[in-house]
Amino acid sequence: MIGLKQQKNMGFTLLELIVAIGVFIVVVTISLSAFLNVHDIQLKMSAFRAASDSLNFVVEAMAREIKEGVGHACRAGSCSDDQYYDEIEFSTIDTPPKEITYKFDNTSKSIKRKVDSGSLEPFTPDNVTINNLSFTVKGFDSFPDDLQQPMVTISIEGKAGVKEKLKSKINIQTTVSLRQLDIIP
Repeated sequence: MIGLKQQKNMGFTLLELIVAIGVFIVVVTISLSAFLNVHDIQLKMSAFRAASDSLNFVVEAMAREIKEGVGHACRAGSCSDDQYYDEIEFSTIDTPPKEITYKFDNTSKSIKRKVDSGSLEPFTPDNVTINNLSFTVKGFDSFPDDLQQPMVTISIEGKAGVKEKLKSKINIQTTVSLRQLDIIP
């Protein structure tokens, strides 16, 4: 039996198995970190969208009431053009009229709303932190000094998100032209 070759044991050596397992662990770790990163981005976008939708609703509700209100007043009483205010008051045209106040509360980092002589109630959702609210007014001076239709620009700066690293900044601004005409003598 000289022509027969001795058959080797077929298989992997211990060194080959350790290298293969090491390469597999590196590939799985990179894939898992990429998956977790995509998951965090999805959570951030979901929180941003929910907060953005909530703030859009708040801004639209404020704009609707401000647009149809009368007798607007700012923090120091009458509103002056191109001044920034963190509070605005006005009356509704309902019967009987209601006194509405919107105000930025720096302590709770939220927008508060008050109706008549009631207490200030939170108007923004809990998932949003408001850093700044400002009302800029134009056209509130008396005729004939002012020939511009009264307008209020609402600007909101805030953050949304659960985890600090996943928080998104949100800036919303809208300008409202009041329905009441004041340019006629």
